[in-house]
Amino acid sequence: MLYDYLLTHYKPNEPIFIEDITLPISHTHLLQRLKSLCDTGKIKIFSKGIYYIPKKSILKNGITLSPTTVINHKYIMRSGKIIGYHTGHALANQIGLSTQVPCVTEIVTNNTATECRKETLCGQEFIIRKARCPITNNNYYILQLLDLLNDLDKFTDKPHNEVYDTIRKYLKAYHITKEKITQYIGTYPSKTAEILLNCLSNQPKVINEECTSFDSCMDPFYSEENMSHLTRLIDDVKSGKAKLTEHELIED
Repeated sequence: MLYDYLLTHYKPNEPIFIEDITLPISHTHLLQRLKSLCDTGKIKIFSKGIYYIPKKSILKNGITLSPTTVINHKYIMRSGKIIGYHTGHALANQIGLSTQVPCVTEIVTNNTATECRKETLCGQEFIIRKARCPITNNNYYILQLLDLLNDLDKFTDKPHNEVYDTIRKYLKAYHITKEKITQYIGTYPSKTAEILLNCLSNQPKVINEECTSFDSCMDPFYSEENMSHLTRLIDDVKSGKAKLTEHELIED
């Protein structure tokens, strides 16, 4: 019964976390069944509480799981839902703000109760941070950006105009609007909103009408009304009128 369940719910070399197995059997019985499957070679154990169905290979010992795969399944994508994201130098490198390859991978996730801690798997170190608000498939790309802006100087040494251009492209690519940002900006320090406003205030002007590059003046996100809204938001935070407090997830 257990092996059929695993074959139905997991692909070869996909991490199986014991707490995710939903079968009407006791924890002790489950551990016994898992050990039995390991003894027959039908599944393998990666570390305590983590198993996987080995992928067929011509190699004698098969293809083992990588620590990165396990971490991603545990903290970023769980049961088909996004619950975390990469941050820090990894994110800056990913979107083109840095060429540095991080020695330690930083992840922000729903799946931790600790503000910040280190986790080591097979000698590889990861930094796991608690999310400021619940991460979902609909907001991870917004929270990623706000995290990056919050510590922007740490992750890039590029000129401001290049940084601002990259951020504008990110906003455009993910269709990030004023309304979406307003839902989460209150959980970040005021400097995050200031950096965002500086980015949007230094817009490139399109001189050639035939130019195919992004024309920010054509997007309502960069309108004068929106810029004024962000300015007021920063002033409210500084004056104490707007309080920075965590809140439950606001669905889109």
